[in-house]
Amino acid sequence: MESENCSGDAEKSRIYLELKPEGQRQKSWRMAMMSATAKELRLLTKKTSSSRALYGESANAIPQLLRPLSQRTVGDEIHPDLQEDLITTLVNLPIHDGNKKHVAENPITFLLVDAMKSGTIQTRSNVAAVLFTLSSPDSNKALIGSSSTLGSLIVLLDDGHLLAMNDAASANFDLSMIHENKDMAGQCVILKKKQADSCVDELLEILTMPSTHQKVVEELGEIGADQCLLPIIRETPCDQTKENCIAILHPLSMNDQIKLRETRQKENAFGTLSQLARDETLRAKKKKNRWHTRKPNVPVNLTYIV
Repeated sequence: MESENCSGDAEKSRIYLELKPEGQRQKSWRMAMMSATAKELRLLTKKTSSSRALYGESANAIPQLLRPLSQRTVGDEIHPDLQEDLITTLVNLPIHDGNKKHVAENPITFLLVDAMKSGTIQTRSNVAAVLFTLSSPDSNKALIGSSSTLGSLIVLLDDGHLLAMNDAASANFDLSMIHENKDMAGQCVILKKKQADSCVDELLEILTMPSTHQKVVEELGEIGADQCLLPIIRETPCDQTKENCIAILHPLSMNDQIKLRETRQKENAFGTLSQLARDETLRAKKKKNRWHTRKPNVPVNLTYIV
């Protein structure tokens, strides 16, 4: 019985994919038809693996699914419910592992970026979830990790909607794991605006990956990230957050003689790192001890610090 249901769902999905509203029909009829189709596809791809697998069997299936988004004329607004249903269907497809590469190889990035700018908060969160899911194979990271993608994820983080922040943080972290994407990682802005945010732990986790990349180190220095990190170390009860702060602070201070002296002055005043050394994890202790023994006039090899 279950196999019959799956077969029926797959056939239904195939029929929906081939549905094209006739050009001479009224616009309102076409919109209603597309909305109903998108909602049904969303449910089908959530419900059965056969419906999800269907999209990997045809080169035209995903472009057909996203046609209402990709073929809009300038100034033509997409209905938010239709956009959400189509994007959520896209979220469901990579549940089938065979679809991940296939989905990423389609020209979907500009549609996802547009949805992150114009969609509802649920749609925007779903886009971040799609990007996170698709980024798991390394080959996909370069395909979808464009500057516009990373920039839109940063904006989504900066908006502060709790619903979307975790997905955006996870996607940004994953995409920043390859060298090609690290120099586009504008994650440093989140320290400036999210120091008191309830998601600061997750946001700091993002920064640990690219924080030794030269351009990111420079950007962190420009916004005074070091002055944000020490108070976080003092105030947070989370050991992992303290460790992440040290992992970011170390290359930042080692790369800039002025900031190293400023950090030493803060340390002399508050004893933040000395206190940390008494009860912190082994990795954080190593970072702290390297920092304390660092001489201001000795050059640092950043590759060694990683």
